[in-house]
Amino acid sequence: MAVPLRNDLCIDSSERRVLDLAKYGVSCVPVLGATRFHHKAEDVKEHVHEGCLEITYCKRGQLAFESEGRVYPFLPGSVFVSRPDQPHRMRENPQGTRTNYLLFRLPKRGQTVLNLPTRESKYLVERLLALPSRLFQGNARIEADFQRLFDICDSDDAGVFRSLNLSCVVLDLLLNVIACSANASVTFSGDALRPLIDDMREQPWRKWPIGELTRRTGLSPSTLRTRFKALTGLSPHGYLVSCRIQRAKKELTHGGASIADVALSLGFASPRHFSTAFKLATGFSPRQWAQAHS
Repeated sequence: MAVPLRNDLCIDSSERRVLDLAKYGVSCVPVLGATRFHHKAEDVKEHVHEGCLEITYCKRGQLAFESEGRVYPFLPGSVFVSRPDQPHRMRENPQGTRTNYLLFRLPKRGQTVLNLPTRESKYLVERLLALPSRLFQGNARIEADFQRLFDICDSDDAGVFRSLNLSCVVLDLLLNVIACSANASVTFSGDALRPLIDDMREQPWRKWPIGELTRRTGLSPSTLRTRFKALTGLSPHGYLVSCRIQRAKKELTHGGASIADVALSLGFASPRHFSTAFKLATGFSPRQWAQAHS
């Protein structure tokens, strides 16, 4: 059963920052948050935010949201939105995860948001509650708007000037979320690539030549690389190496195979090549990892 999560916690640490914009005059945003996990974060129970719409933007990491029995892959550049009645949780929070998020408090009857006229406020809220998709590809402007909100809060500006700036940026962010959700071409490009990404993650030992990737997606090599990086934060080759390293971690931790066997079974050219890639990704040699985690 999903539990209501408190929306009034302010945090300022090296891994998580949470601000209440109501303190700066923007009452409809009780939470503006950012995560930057240096270690794997603890799992959060499935929850809801009563009276609030949650908008989360993935900056870095291979994540997944779970909601009502369905798993949504959440990759760099993606936006995930949950209404107050939609239980959800971040299913995976690996090391290196970076996200931005905010809670948008829905107005009660007779109220407006962001000091907008009644008609414009009603239109904005209705569009946010009727987004055609919960998960979709965002854009650079959404990421910039999140950063701008933190910059304004940290600035020396005060009073009405700061609240006006924050209100304008929040409005711009929300309008961009609406536009990106409605952008069918971006959604299509993500949908075309996700089955391929899933297969690469499940079969990292394969070579996955660029010719096969373009045939499967119908994209040119340059377009494939651009859209692949937008979804995963990595080139196709970089993503494949990352998947191989993740699989190697499991085999070194739970299996009895030698380092040479692991290297060859995952498609590395040699044990030395594997050791170099593994240390570059984790900071440990395969032997050190096995000794520390066995």
